[in-house]
Amino acid sequence: MPLEVQLRPKVRYKQPQRLNFVSILMLAFLALLGYCLYAIWPALSLRSNVESELGDALTGFWRLNNVGESAVRMQLPEIKRKMVERLRKLGVRDKSLEVIFHHNKKTVAIEARFTTSFTFPGTAKTVSVRFKPRVETDAARVDW
Repeated sequence: MPLEVQLRPKVRYKQPQRLNFVSILMLAFLALLGYCLYAIWPALSLRSNVESELGDALTGFWRLNNVGESAVRMQLPEIKRKMVERLRKLGVRDKSLEVIFHHNKKTVAIEARFTTSFTFPGTAKTVSVRFKPRVETDAARVDW
């Protein structure tokens, strides 16, 4: 006599609602992230533009470094003054802006140190951030 096997009834699980605590929490987190990026974006954009400007000036400083130390000493104050002017036009308002030129036989680098601030919209909260963008390259001369 064959044994009769009883099948269990199919389990029906409760489906979560479309709008629940987790989805609301994720939406609030994304909104907060977007709000912070909106507030910080001008400062990040300024840093990127400064780094790009330093990169543009690095080629001329590299050429000058290959000419010789006396040429660097003579022309460096003028180059530094022009670089500060260009960074001011870019939007750097920090009065203690520093542009530092590093050079030796192995590397050539330009660094800018400045502070900028941003304000969170809808609040009076202002945050100051110190940036130190630096660009550098190898100072070796390439002979083709």
